[in-house]
This record gives sequence, structure tokens and C-alpha cells, in this order.
Amino acid sequence: MSSAEQVVNNISWGINLPYGVTDEKTPVSLPFKLFNIDKGSYSNFQFKIWIALDKESNKVYMKPYEPYSTREFEDLFGFSNYCKDFNTDRLISVTRPVNYHENFEKYFD
Repeated sequence: MSSAEQVVNNISWGINLPYGVTDEKTPVSLPFKLFNIDKGSYSNFQFKIWIALDKESNKVYMKPYEPYSTREFEDLFGFSNYCKDFNTDRLISVTRPVNYHENFEKYFD
């Protein structure tokens, strides 16, 4: 893993998956950082996900780092079962919770 691929929040808890996202068709020219995002639901499992934060709009963008064959990950990114159609360029943005950006503000100064 190169320095550009180091996990920013190397902790075992803290940021859960969002519960509302939408597809983004237009690429963004913001810097992405790699984060551990908790699966939630009393699980210790984490997903490595690329995150970008648009500070002007408080919009959080997500791109997958690697495939995970779990319902939560597949639903989040809209992948088919077992991530058969996995693509690292898949881009989504968070719609809920509306304050999700607060989890990342300190990492994007």
C-alpha cells in the first residue's frame, strides 16, 4: 500500500456507513482519502472506502477501494451479488444523514 493509499482514520470504530446515497455520473476533481468505514449493526467489520469532501456544499463522495461480498457494501454502491460488476471508478454521494460530512471535516483541512 503506497502512502497515497494509507488509511486516514486508522481506528477500530467511529464512522458508520451512510443510509442514503445517490449515483454520481460526473467525476469530481477533489482529493480522495482512504477511510475505514464501519459496517455498523454491532459489527466490528470495516470497509476501506475512498472519501472526498466538498467543503462548500458539505457533500461527501465515496468510491470503493476493494470489493466486499456483503449485502451492505453491494447495496451501498449498487453492485450485483458477490460484486461481480465491481468497478473502482463507481462514484456515489451521501444524501443521509445530512450531517455525514461532519465525520470528515477534520481530515480535509
